[in-house]
Amino acid sequence: MRIWLLAFVYFAVADFASGAPVEEDWQAVWADEFEGTGQPDPEKWEYESGFVRNNEEQFYTTKRLKNTRVKNGCLVIEGHRESPVASDLTKEPAKKPPKIQYTSASLHTKGLASWKFGRIEVRYHSFRSAKAKSPGGNPFHKPHYLILNLALGGNWGGKIDDSIFPARFLVDYVRVYRKK
Repeated sequence: MRIWLLAFVYFAVADFASGAPVEEDWQAVWADEFEGTGQPDPEKWEYESGFVRNNEEQFYTTKRLKNTRVKNGCLVIEGHRESPVASDLTKEPAKKPPKIQYTSASLHTKGLASWKFGRIEVRYHSFRSAKAKSPGGNPFHKPHYLILNLALGGNWGGKIDDSIFPARFLVDYVRVYRKK
């Protein structure tokens, strides 16, 4: 039996993100070092809410410390196996509340910050966008925003092993650079 937990750092950036030290020809333009405690900085991060994509099994919660918080210099995104009352998790009333078995969180910068070309460092990942290809060309040659989430199951993740909970995804920092 194959069991998967997917912790995605989906960051879309163009041009270059190698994880190598930033050289003098790069200038910092945005960062979050996740200092302090409590909720992530609302001037930098927004939340996705509900069942969002890829038939994933987690319900993304909004501003719920159990699922997302800043602590000890890190962003903590935490997944739980639980069945909370849907009305406690959503702002909008639903005709039929969804069946929730897992909760997690997904943060993004959409509407707050985006970049077309540059370099993004998210601290234990790197990706050279020049390798990205799709039928319509390289998708990283347009403005993109960041998404940080812990996804459970779904089209990519497969069956969830309930013994892993609580599952934690820790991010030390996120830094964005632009060529001078």
